[in-house]
Amino acid sequence: MSALVYDADGIRIYHGDCLDLLPALQADVLAFDPPFGTDDHGGYGRRQLGLQTIANDNDTIVRDAVLRIWGPRTALVFGSPRRAEPPGDWSWRLVWDKGAPGLGAPWRWAHEMIYCRGEWHNEPGVSSVLRYPPERAMRDRYHPHEKPVPLMLALLQGTAGTIVDATMGSGSTLVAARELGRKAIGIEVDPFHVKTAIARLAQRSLFGLGA
Repeated sequence: MSALVYDADGIRIYHGDCLDLLPALQADVLAFDPPFGTDDHGGYGRRQLGLQTIANDNDTIVRDAVLRIWGPRTALVFGSPRRAEPPGDWSWRLVWDKGAPGLGAPWRWAHEMIYCRGEWHNEPGVSSVLRYPPERAMRDRYHPHEKPVPLMLALLQGTAGTIVDATMGSGSTLVAARELGRKAIGIEVDPFHVKTAIARLAQRSLFGLGA
């Protein structure tokens, strides 16, 4: 079951399964933060704190299926450094440096990978390491894998056309798209995160803070 639940200012949100919805949607750029397949590692410290982990995070089936549907078009895909990279040909492999490691053992991962391909028109000479700290402490995040809006702005500003986030979570990609004056589509299966994304878009403060 799926439904269009938000449509304003060029931003649309669908509540449903991305594998069912994505083939029928028209978009130019896939901005995709899928389940990493890291649930067996405690969801990056969330389980140790008794907090929410990610649906479908036992493997990378959703990630790989979405990429098969999307094909060779422009895409950016987040991934865990402890998992194999997504299938396909990637022009750039970027690093999101979070600035501080999470909970757990020594040598704790403090970064995520970002795989990019397609049409990108960023300014030349920008580092492949993007240093953006999380916007909220782990206990306060809208979503277990919440991405900072400034990070999404930095990534998406080099692209053109309509953006689709196949697993939008709490809507950071959509908030960034609105800040850039871009059309965007979000898909999310969890009704709680759908409500959060709508609330973030409804408020008017810079970068969606305080929603």
